[in-house]
Amino acid sequence: MAVCSEEAWRKVFHFLSFHEVARAGFAFLSNRTLKEHLEHTWNPQVLEFGSWPNGGFNDFLAAARATYISASVFSKLPRAEGNEETLGRFFAAPRSIMVPGKPSALSFNGRDEAREGLLAVAMGREIKLVGREDLSNCGTFGLALPKGSREVGTMALSCDSSILAVVPHVDFGSSTAEVQFYATEEKGKPMVTKLRDCLPLGVEFCQADACTPSASDHAISWFGAGFCKIAVATADVVASWRTEGSAELNGCRVLGAHTNVTFSGQKVSLWDLRTSGGPLHSVEVGEVVTTMDASKWCSSSVLFLGDEHGSLHCLDWRTTDAPCSQVLWKQPNILQKPLAARKLMVERGCACLLTDSSLTMLTMEPSLTQLGQADIQGRLHAVTCASGVWALAMSELSGRSNQFIVAIVDSSGQGSYLRKQKELLEVRVQKSEQQKKQKKKKKESQGKKPSSGKSAHGRNSGR
Repeated sequence: MAVCSEEAWRKVFHFLSFHEVARAGFAFLSNRTLKEHLEHTWNPQVLEFGSWPNGGFNDFLAAARATYISASVFSKLPRAEGNEETLGRFFAAPRSIMVPGKPSALSFNGRDEAREGLLAVAMGREIKLVGREDLSNCGTFGLALPKGSREVGTMALSCDSSILAVVPHVDFGSSTAEVQFYATEEKGKPMVTKLRDCLPLGVEFCQADACTPSASDHAISWFGAGFCKIAVATADVVASWRTEGSAELNGCRVLGAHTNVTFSGQKVSLWDLRTSGGPLHSVEVGEVVTTMDASKWCSSSVLFLGDEHGSLHCLDWRTTDAPCSQVLWKQPNILQKPLAARKLMVERGCACLLTDSSLTMLTMEPSLTQLGQADIQGRLHAVTCASGVWALAMSELSGRSNQFIVAIVDSSGQGSYLRKQKELLEVRVQKSEQQKKQKKKKKESQGKKPSSGKSAHGRNSGR
């Protein structure tokens, strides 16, 4: 690392400070699998002397970044075979907040700017709002859940955090099928969308763009046989679409102002919301898809998929002939049957794949390598993600009782760096204000005239 100045590091790896990169580099070089993979590229002296080989520097940065994020996650959910105590000296644990009850759902709003972001935490019939940047308490409000529902199933915050869409958790076969919309800044009854003959499985807000700024006024809710578009202001269903075939819909993601993607069985389909017909394109993956991450869609038209065996796939829609799916990683061969993937989060070449009982961290650059796996059964209760940040709701044993916390993982590294820069700026501003006050005080003291004899001794001074 001595070959690069701090300024040069920041230009290439601007979202982490120099010391954080150094810690990430240490962890990367401590990972035997990654080190062995790159032995043919690097020699033992290349880090301290000589120049980086072709691709070596970028490979190091990608792997170091993934290792840094992985260490942050495993500091809260330790691996059975991990060395978190050793790496704890080099990695700061993610920030966390304590909550009074067991969280059933989490949601960030869609803003990329951390200073404008909020995190919603659902606990029973109550929602707690937390500032994404400083983890400040932004208030709580109660939920008017329908009869038979005791907690939130899934939820979504609008881009400006003004509306919270809630899908109550109810048992299958229940007659209650509704989506609720709450104003986060006002305490009142929610707007309710009643769905006929279908149980909502999830909800997301449509994404506005420069051409369609009003798109965020609508939400997409999906159910077993299809999905519908809801006008938030009136809670009315304005359009609906049905899937093809008999396979139940496993999930739906909003990709843009007019684009959705659904997955049912082994089929992944793209939909144009401006048309009322079927999907524009469909692709057979080869395995039953159970979860999806679309974080790279806007920049590369790539989707990452998790399947019923807990494996990771990549689906690239840019291919000229037809979109193709590639298996990136499979669960290692074990005695018991692998569990289905339930949640997938991908950020800057690092993937977090969750099943009902395990959390696996993977780096996808320079090669796809497993960085570790943690047992989460009974410990992890809810997860969510947004651009540059992950949230994990978990329980920790404190004395004889469990306490519930929500850990905020800075998955881009940018938040930590920006917070440090903000602290430095605040110190500079405070120091500048103090200097101004001192100069003003000094100027005032120098401008005062010395007291005259008469004024000093009063009226009787001449006597």
